[in-house]
Amino acid sequence: MNKILISLFLMSLLIAFTNCDNDKKTEVPFPSQISDIKTEPRVGGVLLSWDIPQDSNYFYVQTRYEKNGRTIKTNSSIFTDSVVIGGLLNKFEYVFEVQAFNEDLVGNEVLTTSAVRPIRRGKDITYQPESNVDIELTDDMIDTYTQESSEGPKKNLLDGNINSYWHTAWSSGVAPLPHWIQINFDEPTEIGGMRYTFRQNGDENGRPSQWDLQVSDDGNAWTTVWTSEENLPTSPVASTQTLLFGERENFSSQYFRLRILANPGNRTYTHLSTISIFKKGLSVVDLEEEAERNYQ
Repeated sequence: MNKILISLFLMSLLIAFTNCDNDKKTEVPFPSQISDIKTEPRVGGVLLSWDIPQDSNYFYVQTRYEKNGRTIKTNSSIFTDSVVIGGLLNKFEYVFEVQAFNEDLVGNEVLTTSAVRPIRRGKDITYQPESNVDIELTDDMIDTYTQESSEGPKKNLLDGNINSYWHTAWSSGVAPLPHWIQINFDEPTEIGGMRYTFRQNGDENGRPSQWDLQVSDDGNAWTTVWTSEENLPTSPVASTQTLLFGERENFSSQYFRLRILANPGNRTYTHLSTISIFKKGLSVVDLEEEAERNYQ
């Protein structure tokens, strides 16, 4: 009987010690605290970052914020010191709660950020050449520099006849390039490209091989907004050359200068047969407005 009692007593002690040992194994420390929460606006979102404590004694970091009346939660692992929250709108400011949790889902103190507004999404612009709009020009709308007095008046640029031509100065008032064709509108106008043809009986050395585009609000102070590639084609003589001022935009101004920067022969004169301008046909999708429509 005594042996049975002793055996039962020893078994009870063994179970008690085992339970104590299991309790020690499953005990999870209180999560350590992260610090120095920073927010950085991004396009359509926000980057949150924080400092990981040296002991890193937590299981994950949870970020929470309100969106359309719902609380959105994002969990980041112990090895992560930042998270990008996307799908946000520029018209709202967002406040984020950040909290560290241990494996038992016990959380440390909640840290709250200041309000932050995401950067507005841009526009997706697609060039549609079939939708180009030609812009009518008249002789009184253009000025030229330089201008030869004995031949090639500026009006020939607009007559549509490839057998007539415009010529910059070679007999008097000669000046080095750039030479230009200035277009004066009555009000701000958008242009996106140009077409031109070469003088049919002129030497190739005087044909434009590089252009740029300048704009002005008052016709006095000028800003260069586009420059073409160097060594543009100068043949075949009968072909129409087309240049786009940028890939996916039109430029708006009241005054424009189409400047001839270079020609193959480095001549101090240049010549053209015809010139015309157009507004680029563009398909424009406002990505921020699209995001607002799909905001969930």
